[in-house]
Amino acid sequence: GVTRTWDVGIVVPIVHVRAHATGSARIIDNSPPPPGPHLFDPAAGGDAPVSRSGGDATGIGDVLLRTKYNFLRNRDGWPDLAIAGQVKLPTGDEDDLLGTGETNFLALLVASKSFGPWSDVRWLTPHVNLGFEVTTGGSEENNLRYATGFDARVHPRLTMAIDFLGRWEPDGDPIGNNVADFAVGMKWNPFDTFLLGGNVLLPLNKDEGLRTDVTWTLFAEYTF
Repeated sequence: GVTRTWDVGIVVPIVHVRAHATGSARIIDNSPPPPGPHLFDPAAGGDAPVSRSGGDATGIGDVLLRTKYNFLRNRDGWPDLAIAGQVKLPTGDEDDLLGTGETNFLALLVASKSFGPWSDVRWLTPHVNLGFEVTTGGSEENNLRYATGFDARVHPRLTMAIDFLGRWEPDGDPIGNNVADFAVGMKWNPFDTFLLGGNVLLPLNKDEGLRTDVTWTLFAEYTF
């Protein structure tokens, strides 16, 4: 927190990636003999109908530099409004899938409003984020970012969050141009400003490129 309305931050992720792939081949013989059809013969040093590959890697991912300015707060009839900026640096090893190898610039408009039965107790906070990201990988990777959801305080020290997240590439290639996800998470405040939590991310359109079935995150946070 630089001021009451402006904060800056840095995220240095430690990433572990595990990828395994299995490929199966099948002969489709469309030519009349001779010569004879191709045969899979691993014993003779040829190819095999099934091949497997994969590996693991752990290291620092792409570092994030963030800033946010809250320019409207506690105004009757208006949501709280903020603008946020983020720069993603290509610090992760692209060859090991720990990073993208590109620099990304993201600008966001953030809107939220807290509601509750009393003026000093706010238990429900819906929010909407909308922004655009420009990358050094070319215009086909530039994308519109959006998110909508809410935070709900189910206990004085426990908060639940539900979000719908999306990314749309207007000039993208035919793969992964419109990615949509559903996220659910919890935050627990055991004492002071110490937070523990976790999130689960589920794809809503798995046919959009190569997608994981489930992505989970655990975190610990302390503000001072």
